Amino acid sequence: MVHQDPSGSLLFSFHNFISSCLWRGANLLLDSHS
Repeated sequence: MVHQDPSGSLLFSFHNFISSCLWRGANLLLDSHS
């Protein structure tokens, strides 16, 4: 897809940021519990 929606890509990058933070947080919790 050549056409890019600025708000769409911003939302996508924001979603990636949130999921990576959640993933890192979950891994830290698992490490501290083990």
